[in-house]
Amino acid sequence: MTSMKARMTGRMPGRIAALVLASVAVAGCTAAAATQTLQGSTSPTASPTASPSLAASATPTSLPSAANGASINWTMVAAGPSSLPSPDPNSSYGWTILGWSRGWLAFLSVDAIVGGQMSMTVETRHSQDGLHWQAGGQVQWDWNGDVMGVSNVVEGPAGLLAYNREVLGWGNVDAPLAVSVDGNTWRSIKAGTLPDSIQNISGGSTGYVATGTDGVFTSVDGMTWSRAALTGTAFNGLDRIENGVAFADGYVLVGEACGSFNQGCGAGLPTPLTPTLWWSPDGKAWTRDSISGTIVGSETTTQVYRLDDHHLLECESNATEAVASWASNDGRTWTKVSTLDTAGVAFVTNGKRTVIVSAAGSGSLIRAFRDDLTLTTLVQTGDVPNSDHMFGWVELGPNGLLQMDDLGNTYLGVPIAG
Repeated sequence: MTSMKARMTGRMPGRIAALVLASVAVAGCTAAAATQTLQGSTSPTASPTASPSLAASATPTSLPSAANGASINWTMVAAGPSSLPSPDPNSSYGWTILGWSRGWLAFLSVDAIVGGQMSMTVETRHSQDGLHWQAGGQVQWDWNGDVMGVSNVVEGPAGLLAYNREVLGWGNVDAPLAVSVDGNTWRSIKAGTLPDSIQNISGGSTGYVATGTDGVFTSVDGMTWSRAALTGTAFNGLDRIENGVAFADGYVLVGEACGSFNQGCGAGLPTPLTPTLWWSPDGKAWTRDSISGTIVGSETTTQVYRLDDHHLLECESNATEAVASWASNDGRTWTKVSTLDTAGVAFVTNGKRTVIVSAAGSGSLIRAFRDDLTLTTLVQTGDVPNSDHMFGWVELGPNGLLQMDDLGNTYLGVPIAG
């Protein structure tokens, strides 16, 4: 499950893909990281077939703590009978591979003309280990000419919510597509359930939250959504909501407000923007949080990131650089941490753990969060994937990292504690 990054649903050469990712990744924050270098082979050294022993060795539910050092050992597994099949010739984008807390998902969009109208069917596959895949249900979606298939999934109380992210002229636009309790059977969401301006969707054990220029919406099942009332003194001076997250203790919104706590922006007056956070246990009653040391200015922006169901990261930046970051485990009390800068990187999550991935030569630099939310680079060994031949981006699942090449071979990176 990819968090807060642009998905690539078709194959691009690795260096070009990295540039695309850097150009559309959310801006905000990134961190003081150890300066270990990428190690290991830059091309596959062996082609073992999928075996029970390899699957059994890939059973950790999350990455080990990075506090004592950790590494990723990659094994290339050649395509076989239980691998993903070749894409349908009517599919323009190939398989989209995503990880979540209980396994791996694959989506393939197939377009057809039915009665003179464009119709889109999405084939699904699911896997517990990323090596052995089973066919899942198909989903027929209302197609409005913009939706191009699944780009991401988030996990909430009702299970998985799949959505599409498109990069348009004014930024990312998200469209919720389907929900599933197990990653196998899917129910499509009626087109138009949320406004076309939604730019962020998040899920956590409390529910789901969607934010955009037309407002904030919450849901407990992913199918029915309610508009949050951003009114009352808590939202005095509200300029804009940047994004929001759902987690164990409710919902957190971040954005900017102008003027002091009790003032809005007067006509013709300067509008200094202050990074601001709002918390709600249920998406209905909101309280406003103030953080000391925030940067006030007309070009100040802020973002909030969900690292897992109990840890959040809020990052602030001005027009040219990241300026400050805060962490919270309840959405109300925030502690200043090392300033992070996410330009050109991707937050990759399985819903329970998050790593940061960025391009590094012909491979990927992968960093994990320590308990104090500083970052450490994970040393990579074995058949380290060469991004020039990879299909899509590195994904995180319950047993480690996974990436596929354009021949259908799977690269499984199993975490090893230091």
